[in-house]
Amino acid sequence: MEAFQVSEAAVQWVSTAYLLALAVAIPVVGWAEERFGGRRCWMTGLVIFLIGSFLCAVSPGLPALVVCRVLQGFGAGAFITLLTSLPVEIARNRGITEVGGIMSTVMLPLLLGPILGPVLGGIVLSAASWHWLFLINIPVGILAILFSARWLGADADGARTEKKRRFDLPGFLFVAGAISALLLGFTAVSQGDSLTAPSVAVPLILGIVLLAVFVALPSARDPERAVVDISLFRRRSVTAASAAMFFAGGTLYAAQFLFPLFWQRTIGATALEAALMLLPQGAGALLTRTAAGRLTDAYGGHVVATGGFFACVISTAPFLFLGDQTGSILLYVFLFIRGLAIGMLIVPITTSAFRGLPDADVSRATVIIRAFQQVGGSFGTAAGAVASLIFPRSK
Repeated sequence: MEAFQVSEAAVQWVSTAYLLALAVAIPVVGWAEERFGGRRCWMTGLVIFLIGSFLCAVSPGLPALVVCRVLQGFGAGAFITLLTSLPVEIARNRGITEVGGIMSTVMLPLLLGPILGPVLGGIVLSAASWHWLFLINIPVGILAILFSARWLGADADGARTEKKRRFDLPGFLFVAGAISALLLGFTAVSQGDSLTAPSVAVPLILGIVLLAVFVALPSARDPERAVVDISLFRRRSVTAASAAMFFAGGTLYAAQFLFPLFWQRTIGATALEAALMLLPQGAGALLTRTAAGRLTDAYGGHVVATGGFFACVISTAPFLFLGDQTGSILLYVFLFIRGLAIGMLIVPITTSAFRGLPDADVSRATVIIRAFQQVGGSFGTAAGAVASLIFPRSK
């Protein structure tokens, strides 16, 4: 805010623009992967993200930064979505059917990113200017491109058909508009607007209407045309995984919103201190990710994910009784245990979505579960904001 001399509400568009672009990219990626191949789309997403990061770093003002964040977010949406589908497609091309162990490794950035991101951002801002939040992406992005060019082979192209699927522009506009409107509404709630405020009610109602129109389109149920193939919901694995991913996203992001807010209100922690206090949760999630993959291969994703949700509820319950007199050691122990539970969620849910799916449907199912996770995360943050207003805790 001080760097741009604008209001906090205006600065919020820096993150909102990124999240909206990321969400809009998800339905495009499924079509593009089938059309051009996973390897080419992966490399393109990395290049777009790299260019967007550089342009963000050199932006002369807030409007330019918001525009560049859209470019960066679109690139991130591409490779984050492919990070889910490509490992499954590569494994199947190599005759590997049990992919839980593989997913436990490649899903690590998606699991730890929301936990470690605020910490790293706070550390960077405490030592340097905001420009370095984006400049730090450049060497990482260059290394990712070089490693991908060297190690990502033709088997990353998945099941490409001879018949090229046309891009369903009307369907894309409706589904992208619906996702964007819903995210805008949930974001407004998380920023403190009431549920009846126009900034919340209008986008939420618009999102629901656009989603209903999309579902009613004939192309949405036609696998040869659909940008988001809702016919996959006939498969129980995809439907269950989508619902579970919605709640998993909500569970993760609601906590990322509520816990720092709680610590700032009760013990007077700074934003950086509150972010650092989440590190034990990240450590717990890191420890259980490998076990989550092995258990998924042995017992099935639905069994492991169900246990993970129960463990997450049980490990979250103690936080209802914490106050400003709670010792730091006990707090860190509870966070570590909750992290162990969170680590048992994303991998089994994602893996179970692909069980029994034909190779050609892997990328299409990925689009669905990623969209549900994105909307679920925003919903969880909004729900956390509402809860903080209804049940305020102050020092």
